[in-house]
Amino acid sequence: MGNTGTDHRPIGDLASTSVISVEPTAPLRVVVQHFVERGVSFVIVSDAGSVAGVVSEHDVLRAIHDGADIDEIWAADIMTTDLVTTDRQTPVVEAARLMTANQVRHLIVVGPEWGVVSIRDVLEALVA
Repeated sequence: MGNTGTDHRPIGDLASTSVISVEPTAPLRVVVQHFVERGVSFVIVSDAGSVAGVVSEHDVLRAIHDGADIDEIWAADIMTTDLVTTDRQTPVVEAARLMTANQVRHLIVVGPEWGVVSIRDVLEALVA
């Protein structure tokens, strides 16, 4: 039987620290290449070693729908900067609530070593 929503392990245990990141000046084409070649749906936009924003598949689709040329628009132009973060000690079940409340599919986990956790990671932890 699964955890049924009572998983109190720290979210940091699930966070991936091998996160794909791009510079703010990376063309949208580079972001799309990461999505396709690495099988991800989310990249961090890193500026001088800190998280400046994120670009998701949804951001890319919206930009293309709005007429963006993937060689003429940069990650910084479409990145989301209103980031949803939590610390590594947040229980998995609380992280799930935070993601639901903010309608996000990825959560940035901050601390000495930052990482990212996806809604899939959280769901698997809660039902495993």
